Amino acid sequence: MNPRRVLERLTGSRADPGGRPKLDQGNKFKLGGATSFHTFFSFVCSLSHVQKRQSEENLNFDPKLLNEIYFVYCNFIYDYVWGKSGFSLNTWFPELPEVSCQLVKMSRCSTEEKYEFKFSNGVSHSSVFDETSFLQSFYVDKKVFERVGQELCTALDVAVSMGGCEAVVESFYSVVDTQRKGSTMSNETLELQSIIDWCYPKPYRCPATMETVANLMLDGNFLLGITPSPPSVHMDTKNKSPFSEVSKVLQRLKNEPVKYAFLLHTDDFR
Repeated sequence: MNPRRVLERLTGSRADPGGRPKLDQGNKFKLGGATSFHTFFSFVCSLSHVQKRQSEENLNFDPKLLNEIYFVYCNFIYDYVWGKSGFSLNTWFPELPEVSCQLVKMSRCSTEEKYEFKFSNGVSHSSVFDETSFLQSFYVDKKVFERVGQELCTALDVAVSMGGCEAVVESFYSVVDTQRKGSTMSNETLELQSIIDWCYPKPYRCPATMETVANLMLDGNFLLGITPSPPSVHMDTKNKSPFSEVSKVLQRLKNEPVKYAFLLHTDDFR
């Protein structure tokens, strides 16, 4: 839900102040970040409290409506910038003065993270995009809430509650996407696995924990209700050694010389 991806595709101009703008990238502003949004909104729909709201209030938290909801989001930003929403540009772009003229050109500044705006009175101004003010408008402006709907505001609320920073949100739903590709699972299992994956550090930071988890998976635990998982054995029927249970690739990798042996534990050479 990164608004910057949409804004970058809204640069363009129009000859008539009251006419339709001609965007530099056409209608591609509806495609910026669409794939990431699809993954994230599917996760939002799988949350238990969201599903409860869906059943009680008959909302549109349905992955089948991903495109429609995302287009509402993109069209809202488009209308805001090009003057059809009734909002003032300087709410999101604080360096702009309050103007009553129509925007006739919007472009990216070459040296800074700024946009340049030219208005119908011939005056130009530049400003950075204030993402904090953008997010705040969804919480304090009733007109914004009514325009985009509860579904989109809820998704944005989930994103903000997970850290606020878009990079954090992207990292989380990339974890969701990775877990989902692993196998077919229920939404509840996907939610739990994604949260666990997100909260744990990298495996090399907690080898003892990884060993304990691996033993639970392989051996099971009757008291915890964990059933043993079938062992995964790498076999290669073409291997020249009839007694080997390791593939040729793994054997080759294992036998490759170590570049920096002094960095490794002595047990790794046994």
